[in-house]
Amino acid sequence: MGGVGVALFEVWEAYVRQFLVWLAASLFLLGCGVRTPMDCPSGLEGCDCDQYGICNPGLVCTSGVCEPTEAPGSGGRTDPPSSTGGIIGAAGGSMAGAPGSGGVVSTGGVFRTGGAIGTGGRFRTGGTIASGGSSGFAGVAGQGGQTSVATGGRISMGGGGAGTLGTGGLASGGASGAAGNTVTFSGGRAHGAMTGYGWVALGQADTLSAPTCGGQPVTAATYCSSYDWPAGSGLCMSGEIPAVYGGDYTSNWGIMLSANVSDPQGGSLGQSFQSITFNLQGSPITSLRGTVHRKGDSDEINYCANIRPGVAVQFTSFNTACWDGSGTPLKSAYVPDLDWIGIQVPSGTVAAITVSNLCLTSLVLK
Repeated sequence: MGGVGVALFEVWEAYVRQFLVWLAASLFLLGCGVRTPMDCPSGLEGCDCDQYGICNPGLVCTSGVCEPTEAPGSGGRTDPPSSTGGIIGAAGGSMAGAPGSGGVVSTGGVFRTGGAIGTGGRFRTGGTIASGGSSGFAGVAGQGGQTSVATGGRISMGGGGAGTLGTGGLASGGASGAAGNTVTFSGGRAHGAMTGYGWVALGQADTLSAPTCGGQPVTAATYCSSYDWPAGSGLCMSGEIPAVYGGDYTSNWGIMLSANVSDPQGGSLGQSFQSITFNLQGSPITSLRGTVHRKGDSDEINYCANIRPGVAVQFTSFNTACWDGSGTPLKSAYVPDLDWIGIQVPSGTVAAITVSNLCLTSLVLK
């Protein structure tokens, strides 16, 4: 039994020595500022990676030690990738950039559906409009059809067709037309009950020889800051409208001439009237349409009526489907809110139409 006791004492003595060695080493490491496995579990920042080389979220294993990832935008790696940041640029009427961690985002383009008609009469013409489709006014076949016109955006005209036209442009402002009940035109501008500038629009297959833009012909894609109007009084236009082929009213809808009621644009007529008379000169003098737009309506909501020079037409006769009267009529209460008024020569299917110095000389409002 004495020998067994000696053996047990020797084993106990060996464990004590190992414990003292471990304790001395730990105290030494702590004195040197080094973390031990007891206070630096694997996976934590500054500690060893685990046996699979993995660290806690937000840390990365570098040379066996868990270290934080570099901050986004500092040029280093981000884990997970940052989706904040990015650059959004704006130029030329479009928005484009590269937000986030990649990809290109484009939220626009170059708008050709409106311009900025202001004190200088700036506006954009162009686009596609459908026009025609049914027998028109004065019995000219193919010159009727749907007419729906808007300023600064889409214009839809004809036979159920629709298109896009940039003409006019609806800018900010709240001015109203001047007092009185007559409107005359000179120098490309209205005077009297209306004070805005004139503008023109046409289909892609149609042509205008007057007015011009800096001496150059106006096309469906023209952006013009100031038109060169023919000399004399009135708003006058000349051009050619080919016969519609294959029902293509989208690119061949005709020619339109109009004027904003206020300067700066964006205002409204500001007066209540029951009828309007269009006084015209030139050619053609039949199969014409009067067109109006109410401020605040979308581009798709417009009103038209078949007209004859010198003959008053009731505002309530204007209709969003004037070719057959099936649309919504213009209410008398809407008249003070009109923001532009004009005329249209629609295309037809029988023959080409020559527009020769067709002038809107005056308007009479009653």
